[in-house]
Amino acid sequence: MFAEAIYNLVHNALRYTESGGHVGLIVDGTDVIVWDTGMGVCDEEKRIIWHDAVRGSNVDVESDGIGLAVARNAVYSANEIVAMCSPLPVTIDPRPADKRDMPGALFRLTFPRASFETVDS
Repeated sequence: MFAEAIYNLVHNALRYTESGGHVGLIVDGTDVIVWDTGMGVCDEEKRIIWHDAVRGSNVDVESDGIGLAVARNAVYSANEIVAMCSPLPVTIDPRPADKRDMPGALFRLTFPRASFETVDS
């Protein structure tokens, strides 16, 4: 399920970022961050984009609108966290300030920390 969640976020980032834009994937401990310099998510839609069959109003790409819902469900089923922000934080955005014509977005998945037991032989 986690692989499906990551796949959907990367797929969306690639789909909604124009040619010449940037898409990135960062793995930091139990966090996986997918970011892009695409069209972003407007404030009014940040809560509803996680629901089935919902697409942002600024989307002109053919889509059934389930990618973020699948990602959310995969993470929630493991009692973990999914978060997003748009516009893309300046600390991650690789574009010069005068080239930030699209707001971009960042999605963070936090997965469970694996626990291992020592087995005596």
